[in-house]
Amino acid sequence: MKTFRADLLGLYVAEDETKTMKVERAADDAEYPFRVSVWRGLGEAVHVSARPARWTPPNLEKSQKLASHRCGMLEAELGDRGLGCTYRLYFTAPGPEPKTFDWCAVLSTTTPAEVRVFPESRGSFYDAVLGHYDDFAEELRDAETHWVGPLSTYRVASDAQRSTFLANTHR
Repeated sequence: MKTFRADLLGLYVAEDETKTMKVERAADDAEYPFRVSVWRGLGEAVHVSARPARWTPPNLEKSQKLASHRCGMLEAELGDRGLGCTYRLYFTAPGPEPKTFDWCAVLSTTTPAEVRVFPESRGSFYDAVLGHYDDFAEELRDAETHWVGPLSTYRVASDAQRSTFLANTHR
């Protein structure tokens, strides 16, 4: 999946229903052509709204053990572009042996219902330069990522979840 599939845009709900995420296209941003928003629960409160994101396609040529190489990733900027913390979203599909944890890249044959999105919070530029325990870096990280935990895999929202979300957000 070199380009992000249009049928994967939309609403996702964490499997434990602690968060709802929306992925949409940005009309006017070539560098960050997507926007990611995340709400608590099924739309009870906004965590982040329309954060710029860009797609990194999976590397299908290598037999990689790391999900960061094996699966496509949408990376949302939570703070200043290129400086703040990021929210990485790995778009995955079940591997050839469904009872293993060997998730694979989303292919053209993968249905949206099969897709799982694994989130990961990443530190900022300041974490790398100033150190993880620097007061400034800690305050920035807490301000930008306090809502991230607990991590839970996302899946496409069901019709009932979508209805509840729309009612809660008055859309």
